[in-house]
This record gives sequence, structure tokens and C-alpha cells, in this order.
Amino acid sequence: MVGRRLVFSVGILYLGFTTGLLLVVFGGITDHLIPLFAIGAFLTFTLSQTGMVLHWVRALRTEKGPEHAGHRMHLAVNALGGAITALALVVIVIAKFREGAWITVIVIPLVIVLLRLVRRYYDHLEAGLREPGELNLGNTQPPVVLVVTQQWNRMADKALSFAFRLSKDVIAVHVARLSGEESDEERAIRGRWSNDVEAPAKAAGLRPPRLVLLNADYRLMYEPLLKEIG
Repeated sequence: MVGRRLVFSVGILYLGFTTGLLLVVFGGITDHLIPLFAIGAFLTFTLSQTGMVLHWVRALRTEKGPEHAGHRMHLAVNALGGAITALALVVIVIAKFREGAWITVIVIPLVIVLLRLVRRYYDHLEAGLREPGELNLGNTQPPVVLVVTQQWNRMADKALSFAFRLSKDVIAVHVARLSGEESDEERAIRGRWSNDVEAPAKAAGLRPPRLVLLNADYRLMYEPLLKEIG
């Protein structure tokens, strides 16, 4: 998902899926989609005019002055436009119901429900983030830093050095053994670990990082690593 919001990522997938589905259902004949377009257009006109009616009603209740006459004129124009487009919408739905208009009667309420669920999700997320409170300093212990290494090299050296800046409790995890007895690679790692890692750490007054060797079939490290963390 590329979109940061669900309306971007899920919305794009929804539009692509429904567009392809409509083309398949109507056999690729775009002329059959005209009733759906007409319903969508007149529904949009009706909703926009209705929204403007509510806007002018609210303005008449809250504002006072000579502009009231203009507000009433705008209210009358938008109310008339909304009534006309709503009447046209009803006529199109009834006349073209069997030709595909029934799809919009079913789909539009479902889309509204979907959008309300998305809105509820973001409202719930925002409510959880904006709860006021003091800074929680109940747990200020340094974390356990887990460093995954392939072999002892400069990359592992820099990773462990940075880990010691974050915490004194460092664990190095190496995924090498597929199955069976300890391999030559593991024995070499343990030997170098004692000389190249543990000895310098003790000399610097630090707790030597613990080396953990994990079994992983085909070097799939995620499952054994999660088990080690758990």
C-alpha cells in the first residue's frame, strides 16, 4: 500500500476493481454504463444543492443584517435546483432500473458504510493519540538491543558499537546452522567472538554482548528470531 491514508490506498484499489468488474459485467459495451453515469451525476448534483441549502439555512440563523435578502435568494435557487435534480434522479432510477440502475441502488449505500467505517477508524486513532496526560517516566530502563549478524566483519563491528551507545545489554544473533551438528562456520564465529568482541568489551569496562546462534531452515531467520525475542 502506497497511500498513507486508507482513502488513498484502499480507495485506488476499490476504484480499479469496480471499474474492471463493471466492464466485465456489461461485456465491455460502454453505452450500457450511461445510466450509471447519469445516476452518479444527478446524485452528485442533488447532494451538492442540498448541502448549499443547509449552508444558507445555517447562515440565516446565525447572521443578521442586510445580506439576509441575498441569503434567502440563494436558498431559494439551491432548493429549486436540488428539487429538480432529485426529481430527475428518481425518474432515471425508475426508468433504467432493470438496465443497470439497480447496481447504484445497492452499491452506493455499501460505499457510504465503507467510508463511515474508515472515518470511524481515524476518529478512534485520533482519540487515542490526543488523550492529555503527563509524561510517562515509569519505565526508563535502557532497552535490550538485538543485533543480527551474518559474520564478524566491519558491518557487525559498527552495528555493535552503535548498540553499546543505546544500551549496555546487547545480544548478537547469528543465523547459520541449518540442522544437525555445529558447523565449522559456527565454531569459527565462537572463536573469533571471544577474542575480537568479548575481550575488547571487558577491557572497556562493558558487559560483553551475548552471542546467540539460531537454527533456521534455509536461513529463514524471521521465525527463530521472533521466538528468541519472545
